[in-house]
This record gives sequence, structure tokens and C-alpha cells, in this order.
Amino acid sequence: MGERTYCFDDTLNKESVGYVVNIECSQGFHDAVAEIRNAFHKEFGDAVYLPGQGAMHITVYDFMTTLESYDRDVDEYYRSMSEELDSAISHSIESIQPFTLSFNVLELFQPCIIAKAKYSSELAIIRNKFLDVMELFPQTKRPPNIVHSTIIAFREKVPFEQVHDLFSGYTLSWEESVQSLRLMRETKIRGQAQELVCEYTLASKKNS
Repeated sequence: MGERTYCFDDTLNKESVGYVVNIECSQGFHDAVAEIRNAFHKEFGDAVYLPGQGAMHITVYDFMTTLESYDRDVDEYYRSMSEELDSAISHSIESIQPFTLSFNVLELFQPCIIAKAKYSSELAIIRNKFLDVMELFPQTKRPPNIVHSTIIAFREKVPFEQVHDLFSGYTLSWEESVQSLRLMRETKIRGQAQELVCEYTLASKKNS
């Protein structure tokens, strides 16, 4: 008999400082994933972490991530680079009007369950323009080639087969309107401990 597999996110309790640009998920998004989140909380209780209002988000890109260690104080480095970072973020969204992300997939991984959207050309432009002008530390992960939000994470070990059985059958269809980006200071991943540094509103369409 093979070794039993568990769902567990061993990074949830890691504490370190990071700065990340993300999109806050709307109340409508929360409502769209409420059924599966409620089912998992009912079945597994405090073994699951459910990001709350303001915490559930879509990562756009990291400046310095909480998942890595740096050879300098992260807050001090941010303060020294704040003007350059602000300029890079503003540059990345220049001429980008509000857009929509089409969430249509739920995916199960050992650490978490994510909601995934079709890849967005607007988000691709934002990510690429940021990397064009901002040099990141080697250990800072580059923006992913997917659009997703973690809706459930496992803070305690739960047998994978139980999770899979409950997960099967749930679907998602939601159009998320993106009006702004947020620069956040994080001290724990997945929005568990974060504070707003600055919000960047996308350009409104001008009347012709």
C-alpha cells in the first residue's frame, strides 16, 4: 500500500515581509465561490483557511515576496525604492482601461484550491511593462502565466482523497471587473496579514 497523500500548505505559517501588487476580489467573486468554501469549512473546520473580504486577491506581480529570504531589510529597501516602484507600477497600467477577467475553472492542488481565469491580454501587458522597467531580485518570482485566486488553503493535513471527493462536481463561472490595482505590504502569504500601501486606479475611457 502506497504512502498516504495529504493536502497541506506548509507556507501558511511562515512570517516575513514582502511587497506585492494585486487585485482585490469583489463581493460578487466571494459570492460565486461561497458554496464550495462553505462546504469545505463545514467538512474540515479550522483545518482550512478561507481568505476573507480584502484578503482574497489575484496576484499581478511581486516586488519582494514573503516566500523568500533577502540579504537586506525588506522595509528599508522598499523605502529606498518607493519612488521607483511607484513609477514602475504607474507605467505598467498606463493607458490600461478597466477590464474583465473570466473565471471558469476550479483546480485542486495539495496546498490549496484556486479559481482560474482565462489569461488576459491586459494583465499580460501590465506584467510585461512592469518587468521592462523594474529589475527584481533573482529570488523574487516572476509573474505567472496564469490568472488565479486562492479560495481555500489547507492549514492542517487533510487526506487528499477526502478533499478530492468533496471537490469533485463544483464548477465556476464569474466575470470579475478590474478597476484598480493595490500595492500591499504582506507579513504572511495569501492575504492573512497585509496592509494597503497604495491603490492605482485604471484609466477611464475618455469621451470621444
